Amino acid sequence: MLGYSDEMEKRGWERILAEKIPDGQPLPSPAILFQKIEDEQIEGEIQKLKELSLTNCQERKKSCGGFQAARTFPLKPAVTIEDVKKLDLRVGVIVKS
Repeated sequence: MLGYSDEMEKRGWERILAEKIPDGQPLPSPAILFQKIEDEQIEGEIQKLKELSLTNCQERKKSCGGFQAARTFPLKPAVTIEDVKKLDLRVGVIVKS
């Protein structure tokens, strides 16, 4: 996008940073790199995933004789910062194997 004809990555970072863009160098027309995703598109994709999930869940129930889609376990109690402070974490380096 800076108007150079060669591949800049072959020059190296130091050289690229040291060079100034020559006066009057023509720049190419800018191009959009990524398409903007609108909120409506996101909502549509979320709805498709929900429908697909529901369909898969219903198919599993039929084929597995009432199989439940996912079993969850209760969460363990949250830890406090005091619990974290009790930990004794150590780092070691293997010098010779």
